[in-house]
Formats: sequence, structure tokens, C-alpha cells
Amino acid sequence: MNRKQNILSGIIIVCGVVFLLALSEGIARSLTNSYILSYYKPIELVKQHEQEEELRLTNVFSGPESEFEYDPVLFWRPKKNWGIFNELGIRGESVTSNLDNTSSSCTIAAYGDSNTLGAFQGGYFDSPWPEELSKLLRQHTSHFRVLNMGVSGYSSYQGLERFRQDIDIFHPSLVFVAFGWNDASPDMGIPDKEFNSLLSLLLSPLNKSRLFQVIKYYSDIVFYRFIRKPGQNGPRVSFTDFRLNLIEFIRLARDNNIPIVLLTRPHADFTHADIDNWRLRVTVNNRILHEVASQYNVPLIDMEELFLNQYPNELIDDCHFTENGHAIAAKEIYSFLQREQLLCK
Repeated sequence: MNRKQNILSGIIIVCGVVFLLALSEGIARSLTNSYILSYYKPIELVKQHEQEEELRLTNVFSGPESEFEYDPVLFWRPKKNWGIFNELGIRGESVTSNLDNTSSSCTIAAYGDSNTLGAFQGGYFDSPWPEELSKLLRQHTSHFRVLNMGVSGYSSYQGLERFRQDIDIFHPSLVFVAFGWNDASPDMGIPDKEFNSLLSLLLSPLNKSRLFQVIKYYSDIVFYRFIRKPGQNGPRVSFTDFRLNLIEFIRLARDNNIPIVLLTRPHADFTHADIDNWRLRVTVNNRILHEVASQYNVPLIDMEELFLNQYPNELIDDCHFTENGHAIAAKEIYSFLQREQLLCK
């Protein structure tokens, strides 16, 4: 009898706990959907209010109108069929209809950050350089297709992970890689590669619970504001890891018989920048791009030199092309492809 009572008591307790958890989950979802409470999103894990240059925070989850959504591998990615993004989360016209038509299409994929996407503070240019390049190519033949894989705020870590996902979907005939700015930006204590730690993967089922997300969000605020000692913030991607990411880009491309072209990251003149300014790391990343291109015999287009020396007024800020700058970049890339005979036939 006691055994039956114990079993019954256990069932009642379990049912009570499940009910309370379900009720709490419902309340948490209601309060967060109403923006009364905030909840955990991995990109906000290391938020420190005194820091203003954490680019991972400014690009995602700004509200229901955000063009980006959480991704467990990429941290964030464009929403499909939202704004300038098509049904595959790529800027531009629909490509689903001719994904399998590889025999009649030379697909060029351009991986990069906001300067590839064509974004700037407050909006988007109508025709960023991948689209301008497509126009130039189609003056001669219609079988070229340029996919703009740029995403605001992306580092080489994220670009490489996206390339892994895309390579068997789009089967590109040529790949451009243009990173180095977001890699250099402050990491707020956790570099990109540590966001996808084993712990994060183990907790991913729990992350589907809004109640868990609410608890984690506020506990993290307490930890990072009052417990964690502030330290020296490094880059989101270290120089060593930036080099390794480029090498892995090259390896993946070559394993799949895809020509690859590296682009240095254009930027404003930092000659008189403060020695502690993180933007100075961008120039180091560009040197690494040169070294990797030379070591692995990969073509490189030096956008840094071009815009510093010939077109310094074609940047609207520290790192983004003007609308005319995008056209200039496309012409430079087009001429390079012709010179180096890298255009697929």
C-alpha cells in the first residue's frame, strides 16, 4: 500500500512540477513577447553597457523588425524573404528556380561583411559591388550569376561556417573572400570561436525554453556586471585564427575544385589613430591576407591600397564604400578577373 502511495505521490509531484514549468514557460513567453522582460540570446551573452563597439550586439535582435535572426552556428543570419533578402536569406532576386541549372550558369559567390552586402549606417545601397560585378559580366554573356553572401557584422569565422553550409548547395565556380574588419573588432571577453563551445551545444535544447532564456539572461547580467572582472578585450578573431580561417577557406575551395580570390579590407587612413584603437588591427589582417595569398598561391585584389591611394574619398565612413565606391570596386574586380583569366567559360 505504501508503495502505491509513494508512486501516486511521485506522479502527483511530477505532474505538479510539469504544470508549474508549463505555466512559468507560458508566462515567460507572454512577458518577453510583450517586451516586458528580456531573454537570453547568445550574441548578448557578453554585453557590457560601458562598451559601445561590440559589433555583434548592434547587428541582431534589435526588435521584431530586425532583418536577422538567431542561428546556433552562425550566431545570426538574414531572415528569409525579409527586406532585401530572398527565400534563401541572400541579398538579391530569387535563385531557387535555377539552383540545379549548373550547366548553364557560372556561379560566383562573394563572402564578406556589410561592405559586401552593401549596408551602411541607416540603410543599404541599391547596387553593391557584387551586383555591379554581375552587371559588368552580363554585358558579355547571361550565364553568369553573382551571389551576394555578405552579412553585416560577419567575421571570417562566420563566413567560413556559412561557406561550409553553402558549398554543396550552390556549387560555386568562383569564390571571393572579403573579411578582416569585424575580425578585428573588440570581443567583449569572448572571441567568436568560443560561442560555439561544447557547453553551448549541450545547452542548446534548454535554449528552446523561454523560461530558461529569461533566467540565463538576468543571471548573465549579474555575472558580467558585478562578478566578472573586466579584462583586456582582444579581437573577435585573433590574428592566428584569422590566418587559419583563410587557409581553411582555401582548403575547402580547392577540395571542391573552386578557384578562390582574396580581397583585402578597405578602410580609412588610420595613420594618426591612437595606438590603442582596435581599427589598427585591420591593417594587420590585411598583411595576413597578403602572406596567405603568397604562401598558398592564391589571387589577391588589394582593395586596401586601391582606396587608400587612389580613391580615399569613396568611403562614407571608416570602412564602407560610397555608392560610387561599389562601382569602382566592381570594375577593379572585373578587370582583375579578365587579366588573370579566372572567368569560367
